[in-house]
Amino acid sequence: MKCEYCGRALKPSEWQCPGCGAAVEVNREEKKEDKTQEEQKNRKKEQSMGGVNGPNYNKYYEQYETPDRGRPLHISAYGSFGARMIAAIIDYVVLGLLFSFLPDTSIVLTVVYFAYRIIGESSICNGATIGKKAMGLKVVDSNFETIGLSQSAGRTFSKILSWALICIGFIMILFSKRRQALHDRLTGTYVIKVRA
Repeated sequence: MKCEYCGRALKPSEWQCPGCGAAVEVNREEKKEDKTQEEQKNRKKEQSMGGVNGPNYNKYYEQYETPDRGRPLHISAYGSFGARMIAAIIDYVVLGLLFSFLPDTSIVLTVVYFAYRIIGESSICNGATIGKKAMGLKVVDSNFETIGLSQSAGRTFSKILSWALICIGFIMILFSKRRQALHDRLTGTYVIKVRA
């Protein structure tokens, strides 16, 4: 390293030129290297936060504020009406196959239906019935944790109200920022996309 003013060779530890007394500046190459390193750090930070356009809530929802703390996730992180409807159809096909092996009594079929729903959407099955698993969906609470049996039971029985209101409880998904049906609102649950 040389002094920019008198050209005298300098030691790396010197902060003042012993020849002309000028303050020693950091070599331009070192500055350039520092700037490059800083740019790389910023680029890595942007990538970890989902790029220049902001975080990818859908893929990294765990890193962001949960719904009970105010700010909802981006709408793409929640299960859409279409995906949930296809999941429900798959579940009804599975239940139909299951019913074909059971005695044709309303009590048995009702118990099996509710058991499938309650257990399937609880933490026992990681928050997803067969239909929801097929569609990459999961039922969670406001902390993004799978729900217990009691909350799952409350959610399942609340669906009766959604049906009773001429399916308006389900149509609410289309107009909700967090894609919640009536039974989700009543029980504080959310259907989210499983992180890829």
